[in-house]
Amino acid sequence: MDEFSRFARFPRAQLVPTQLNQVVETTLALYRDSTNGVRLRSELAADLPAIPADPTLLRRVLIN
Repeated sequence: MDEFSRFARFPRAQLVPTQLNQVVETTLALYRDSTNGVRLRSELAADLPAIPADPTLLRRVLIN
């Protein structure tokens, strides 16, 4: 049970300066060709500063 618990634990965030728009756009790109006729549109603020975040974990949030 301890082994499963360690495996299932959410990974620790590795904070780095992250451009949120870039994370959103690269995540949306994963789905643009496989949306079965659904059109994806994004409206992102152009002047967002970099934020301390874990881009991999942010992608997981957006995918889920």
